[in-house]
Amino acid sequence: MRLICIPAIKSHLKYVTFTISYLEKKFLNDQIIIVTPDQNSFMHLNNGNVSVKTDSEFLDISPEQIKNNLSEDKKSMFKWYYQQFLKYSIVIKSKKYEDILILDADTIFLSDCIEDSDCINFTLLEYNESYFKIIEKYFPSHKLMSKSTIVNFMWFNRILLLNMLDIIQGNQKNNWFEVILDNVNKSKSPFAFSEYETYSNYKHNINLPEQKDLKIFRRADLFLSFYSFKKIIEIAKIFKFDLISFEENHNRSLSKKIIVFFMKFIIELKLLFSGYYTKNNNSIQQSNKFN
Repeated sequence: MRLICIPAIKSHLKYVTFTISYLEKKFLNDQIIIVTPDQNSFMHLNNGNVSVKTDSEFLDISPEQIKNNLSEDKKSMFKWYYQQFLKYSIVIKSKKYEDILILDADTIFLSDCIEDSDCINFTLLEYNESYFKIIEKYFPSHKLMSKSTIVNFMWFNRILLLNMLDIIQGNQKNNWFEVILDNVNKSKSPFAFSEYETYSNYKHNINLPEQKDLKIFRRADLFLSFYSFKKIIEIAKIFKFDLISFEENHNRSLSKKIIVFFMKFIIELKLLFSGYYTKNNNSIQQSNKFN
């Protein structure tokens, strides 16, 4: 039996509900947990092989403590670092399981991309050099991957992660997350560490696993102003995306919105030429015949 975990907050409820329905069909014999500070919001999903647990069960440091440990120019990022450390802590403390799948709560999965626990998945839409600088510091002899593995999910091997964190911690008395925060403070960029990028690069150098490129519909949250949640999923399937990411807390600048309007034009052309609207009109007419 493996463990599938979704760290989530209350605003993720719609996405998590959809994902749980998907997971219950795909992972019949595996345990699924939702880890959240908002247990009451998710308790209706607590049944069968799905359980809801509080985030404080896993991490030995609070968001406020992380904030206090960050330098002034990075304090605004404390929640971002907290959720990264929480993922590692879930894997570490889940001692019954060898392999643990962590899923980002704001993401909808459409393909079978999350089923292969040995594969490393890539995206061409993310690449932050500052993430790799900190990896070079911890593992100077390792070969860095040329593409990003921030694909909103990751299969972790518990023993492999523990070995990686032992190297990061070294002979220091501080905990692994304190060591990471100390190095984050020394970085010029506030985005100085990635839990996914660090682990996948370590895994790549130790195991040399299979690799696969994924097609990701990013910033789908920006399309919610003119498409319904259901229609966004239909669109993503037409474009053959592997997953959809609704990153509601990310950059919502004017430039992003302009890009979205341009993308909407491309999407509408694709829907028109794919026969999407014709099929929908025919379905409505057929339905009306029986009413």
